[in-house]
Amino acid sequence: MPKRRRPRGWRQRLAISAGAVFTVLLLLLATVVGYTYWRYNQIHRIDLGLHAAASGAPQNYLIVGSDSRSAVAKNDPNAGAFLGAGAPGADSARSDTIMVLRVDPKKTQAQLLSLPRDLWVNIPGENGHDRINAAFGRGPKVLTATIEDNFGITINHYVEVNFAGFKQIVDAMGGIPLYFDTPMYDNNSGLNVTKAGCVTMNGTQALAFARARHLHYIENGVDTLDGTSDLGRISRQQLLIRKAIPRAESKGLTDPIALNDLIGSTVHNITLDKGLGAGTLLDLAGRFRHFDSQHLLSYSVPTTRYFTPGGADVLILDTAKATKTLALFRDGTTSAESGVNVQVLNGSGVAKQAANVGGALSRVGFHVVGTGDSSQLGLGQVTNTQIRYASGDKGAALLLARHLSVDADITPIAGMQAGTVVLVTGTDFTTVRTKPRTLPASVVGTTPTTTKSSSTSVTTTTVEGRVPGEAPPGKSC
Repeated sequence: MPKRRRPRGWRQRLAISAGAVFTVLLLLLATVVGYTYWRYNQIHRIDLGLHAAASGAPQNYLIVGSDSRSAVAKNDPNAGAFLGAGAPGADSARSDTIMVLRVDPKKTQAQLLSLPRDLWVNIPGENGHDRINAAFGRGPKVLTATIEDNFGITINHYVEVNFAGFKQIVDAMGGIPLYFDTPMYDNNSGLNVTKAGCVTMNGTQALAFARARHLHYIENGVDTLDGTSDLGRISRQQLLIRKAIPRAESKGLTDPIALNDLIGSTVHNITLDKGLGAGTLLDLAGRFRHFDSQHLLSYSVPTTRYFTPGGADVLILDTAKATKTLALFRDGTTSAESGVNVQVLNGSGVAKQAANVGGALSRVGFHVVGTGDSSQLGLGQVTNTQIRYASGDKGAALLLARHLSVDADITPIAGMQAGTVVLVTGTDFTTVRTKPRTLPASVVGTTPTTTKSSSTSVTTTTVEGRVPGEAPPGKSC
């Protein structure tokens, strides 16, 4: 049985799956202004024999990061450092975080599922289990088969980005701005944010942030270890993706020269399956041209720490808790709404309103976890309907808001338990909509309400570990 490996430095590791998500989005942007057919032919393609989705049906993109040196020039001064001494072959590759991006063209919805690298899975064709990271080391076909066999998720397309691609993408878009509510550092990844405030992270800094597994944050003079390892890193990667989407869009769609730099910087550092044609991208680009990154719903599979008989420290899937999450990425009629937990509180004083609204939301597809009165939050009668959510749950909050006929006040609550959004009905509340509507820009709030706590737990759309917060009122990054 494999022993747990000592962590390598960030220069020895991949350019994370976030880079692959950026790549999918950048390719979509390229189609809008006609670059695809020219650039597309420059991308390395592999034949994986993946399942083709029906026209207009949801599609699952398996996106991974790779530490492969195959795209590194032999005279690169860092070429020998990426895999480390004694690495088995120049082109061997590993991946830290693996994601499935599910895109529904008809509903213009996108959902992201993160799979930790230490997830203990059965490897098809082999008599035994190993980390899912090891499945990738056996090749894209083995990784694809592993995900399909273990989770029942059909993979339609494959995207892989190497370590250079991630940094180039971030640098080409002029960096990614993040607001740090506290200083943060990770001596292993190289992250070093010395004071709170806005930081526009270049490729090297963004990679260090996304690679951080041993994150420390300093709050009120106290140096605290985050302690959530890969799970916390997944939360930070998903934040980085959300911040990168509008950044790439603003750079790409408004400046064709900048777009050319964005796409050109990645074509030699990515791999796609042969079934992912330019026509597919053209169709998606047309449908998702105005997609708001805040509507991206992100998920992590529930796991439990486990020590194998051979002493390996791994994670095993919590099958019972994961059923609902995995169903969102499987073929069928499961809706994005079913992955959102909602608590409904009556703030208007109208008799039985919480129960009635909860029933209506359930019929739409939401998972209503409870009903009650606004007094549970220390509130009296509420004039404006409110939606309260924890950091990382904004996509879920916005999806809920789209199903309300009234424009709710959408407010992030610092320290709120993640995984459930709270709807407080006001005296202005009217009805629940069967079909979601487009929200006006004025609806989305950005000012956090302070609650003293930072612990969270994973359910579906959630945050595990410490993640930078929202900018304070009057300040933006």
